[in-house]
Amino acid sequence: MNRYLRWYASLHKFYRILFWASISVGAFGVVAGLATESVPMAGLGVFWLVGGPAVIFLASLFDSE
Repeated sequence: MNRYLRWYASLHKFYRILFWASISVGAFGVVAGLATESVPMAGLGVFWLVGGPAVIFLASLFDSE
């Protein structure tokens, strides 16, 4: 857990905003999918919850700063 907190603390502000935006969109998608019983919508929300932070992690690895 300490490793992930250090990773998040070392992120540039732009990546932090993208991180929270992807978490928010994913959470909204999961809740909306479960509320409407729409499996594709819930799947899209899970994709955002998992894929968004993963893409941000990869982008932060290649950041030249």
